[in-house]
Amino acid sequence: MRTLLALLCLTLSIAGAGALAADKATRTYPVGKFGAISITVDSTWRETPPAPNALPTFTWDSQVPGIFEMLMTPIPVAAGKVQSDADVRALVEKSASEMAPQSQEKKLPLTPIAGPEARGYFFHATDPNPKPGEFRYVYQGAVAVGNMLATFTVLYNAGGEVDAKSALASVQTLHYTPPK
Repeated sequence: MRTLLALLCLTLSIAGAGALAADKATRTYPVGKFGAISITVDSTWRETPPAPNALPTFTWDSQVPGIFEMLMTPIPVAAGKVQSDADVRALVEKSASEMAPQSQEKKLPLTPIAGPEARGYFFHATDPNPKPGEFRYVYQGAVAVGNMLATFTVLYNAGGEVDAKSALASVQTLHYTPPK
């Protein structure tokens, strides 16, 4: 009987986790006169709108503070210009080389990331001595999507791994809509 009860509990928890993982929402954000960018994120994440008079940095975090946070900044590029793969790679390589000296890992290899429209790179780093209230782990990168370059930072602590992986999957959903 205990085995059957344990199996039932395990089955319900797996089914519940699957239901939560499937709960997504697509958000669209205007980027001034340059069009709009859309992203599909977990609907349970809390959203913070960008500060006025600044680059539009969108922020999402988990319901439990200090577990996970994602920041994304769409940056318009010159009209008719698209960021090349080499440009995006160079930007992310520069960021990785700047972060490596403070990281537990001294080499931060780039990982390609791609979706139907988004193409780019990211790296993973670990802060060996995070201060109280800071995050221990980070994914950081950039993708070209349409006439935009979207930089992203995914910060997380122990317990935020699922959200962090979901954030990388969200970056892959980026969609660009040109201005009308």
